[in-house]
Amino acid sequence: MNYAKSVFVGRPHLILLFLLAVLIPRTAWSAAVDSVTPYGVGSGDAVSPNYSVAVNGVAVPVYNNADMSYAHFAFTGTANVVVTVGQNISSYQLSPHSFALAPSVSGNTVSFALTRPRKVMLHAVNSLNEKLCIFAEAPEEHPPVSGAANVTTLSGLDASGATDVTTQLQAAVDNTPTGNTLLIPAGRYTFTYLQFRSNKSYYLAPGAILQAPRTQEAQLKLNGCTNVKIFGRGVFDDQGDYQRARTGGGETGTTFISVD
Repeated sequence: MNYAKSVFVGRPHLILLFLLAVLIPRTAWSAAVDSVTPYGVGSGDAVSPNYSVAVNGVAVPVYNNADMSYAHFAFTGTANVVVTVGQNISSYQLSPHSFALAPSVSGNTVSFALTRPRKVMLHAVNSLNEKLCIFAEAPEEHPPVSGAANVTTLSGLDASGATDVTTQLQAAVDNTPTGNTLLIPAGRYTFTYLQFRSNKSYYLAPGAILQAPRTQEAQLKLNGCTNVKIFGRGVFDDQGDYQRARTGGGETGTTFISVD
């Protein structure tokens, strides 16, 4: 049995967001029309104390977790990104440098344009510790829709994150018919253990967050699975800051992904 876990302790929700983006089916990038679809944060989620983001004049929420924040959106055409910082900018880094985005700074804003999907990080802004990850995606192509054939929609669970829904979530996975897609709608779902099943797909809609409780680690398992697809614009969040505080700051509190 092989075990893998997120590399950046306390920030696996960002890493798994990368993984979900990679798993999303892609088609040819269209630059015909400029459009922006912001992906918002959930009710009660923390917003950045230092950054705000607008793309083509459209506000994109900035989710914050300690010294790491992210803004997530989809676009077509050109995305003119403007990041506003809570202080005038005297120094900064926009990575990776290989993208050669040629940002411009004016007072407390840094601006740059994207003409294709990118994942970039604004960091080392003056003396701020907070880093800003910007996930700029292509639009989803034909995402599953509740009520459609071969789509099973998760329902009846506490979507506030206040209670542990492990049993109900596992039952939904188990009871989704073979060949169907389980659609997990926007909301926070607290769980400790989830075993995926073969020959099924799992779609995390924008705003869907599967989170570990603040008292223990969570496990995502693919043991014995074949023909499994996990995709969408949702997030896995292991609440790493709470886990590190609980365990004294060691390399624990990660979401374990088990595959055999």
